[in-house]
Amino acid sequence: MDALATLLVVVPGFFVFGAALHWVFARFSISPFNSLLVTFGVTVIIESLIQWIWTADYRRLESHYGEIKFRVGTLFVPLPELLTLLVAIALALGTWAALRYTDLGKALRAAAEDAPIAAASASTSARWRSRCRACRPPSRAWPGPASPSAIRWRRPRSTPGSGWCSPRS
Repeated sequence: MDALATLLVVVPGFFVFGAALHWVFARFSISPFNSLLVTFGVTVIIESLIQWIWTADYRRLESHYGEIKFRVGTLFVPLPELLTLLVAIALALGTWAALRYTDLGKALRAAAEDAPIAAASASTSARWRSRCRACRPPSRAWPGPASPSAIRWRRPRSTPGSGWCSPRS
């Protein structure tokens, strides 16, 4: 099978695996630290399984386009490396644009910065707020954006280091 064609199988397969792993973490309320440990352990198991099946010896996968090279001045750029660079740039720019210009991206950035405040504020759109678990309140004790108790705005308790302390006079 062609090396680039395998990406059409491997990438969606690992996406489904990651989504299933995320569902298991959410289903059993695994803490972030424990999910990090479990994910690291699964990564080690997958790498060991891959090395057991295919060995750890270095092999070069030859393809018909692997010999194509472009000359840029005195530099020769092979086509596979150029394609890898272009795909990486496209993915990076696409991720940046999605996080910057979409409602989901704004909700994810707000939740990453301060999840409880993002959940309580109206800064995220109602459509994504209902779909995005990261924007939902972490417990039933915190008023969510759609709950009637969210209308009563209370100033959070000011504690040192929380960012809510007023400056000393």
